[in-house]
Amino acid sequence: MQHLFITGATGVLGRATALHFLRKGCKVTGLVRNPDKAVDLISEGMKPFVGDLSTLVPDRLMFDDIEVVMIASHSLIGRGKNASVIIDDKAVRMLVDVAKQAGVKQFIYTSIHGVSHDHPVDFFRTKFHIEEYLRISGINYTILRLSAFMEWHAYNLLGKQILEKGKAIILGNGENKNNFIAVRDVVTALNQITGNAWYFNKTISISGPENLSKNEVAEEFGRSIGIVPRVSHVPETALKILSAVFKPFHPGISRVMKLSLQNEHSNQSRDENETITQFGMPPTYLKTFVQSLLDERDPEYRKKQMPMKVFS
Repeated sequence: MQHLFITGATGVLGRATALHFLRKGCKVTGLVRNPDKAVDLISEGMKPFVGDLSTLVPDRLMFDDIEVVMIASHSLIGRGKNASVIIDDKAVRMLVDVAKQAGVKQFIYTSIHGVSHDHPVDFFRTKFHIEEYLRISGINYTILRLSAFMEWHAYNLLGKQILEKGKAIILGNGENKNNFIAVRDVVTALNQITGNAWYFNKTISISGPENLSKNEVAEEFGRSIGIVPRVSHVPETALKILSAVFKPFHPGISRVMKLSLQNEHSNQSRDENETITQFGMPPTYLKTFVQSLLDERDPEYRKKQMPMKVFS
């Protein structure tokens, strides 16, 4: 029976991964700052390791009996003690070192498509450097380069506003194609990757099956509830100004503005061969993902669909 240690256990990927492996009969220890937010996981059998990556001083005892360490945490918009340079860089390097000392069999690192040493956004440079650190660490690693999660980038930051208010704000013109992946597909991949020596010391790209613009995402959410949503856009000039204004006192928000600009002028599309089909499973399309959301929110929804109309 495998024993996993997951950072960011209450996040969207960490939670889904922990639940999957717990229900599979594995042992899971989750790093959490607040165990009250992990009550459901604890009730399923997860052992909470209460700590904060910003202040954590790891030692090999924390990985006693641990076979797989998975990093499912990040601090894209963090600041102060939760700044990205601390959470995404310093803390992860320490965890890699201690995991190696403790004899952990596999270190799974969740990275992002497009990382490089000269990426204009520092978060992506940090991810790249951690990948490089893992490759020379001597520990068996698996790096997952993932697309943007549907749960966050398609739903929380866009679709949720449409489902609840019939309107949304998009940073930029929303026309550039992006790739979104459902967390359920990432977990499906992890089911095969975790503890599997065939995936040791490899970098694997996993994408969603469609390349869609944010405008198209908004249209899909609107179509799902029979409306034409009101969508407004923050122009690029405003994004540049906001990025500069926020940088001194909230670098995380500044980073998001800069990343939105970057995404407007770079190729964010992915090869369909990188989808979950490489693991022999069908991928989740945005339409299916949205329908699942609606079924969770209102199981009777399909019985009372309305004709398409302009939201007013």
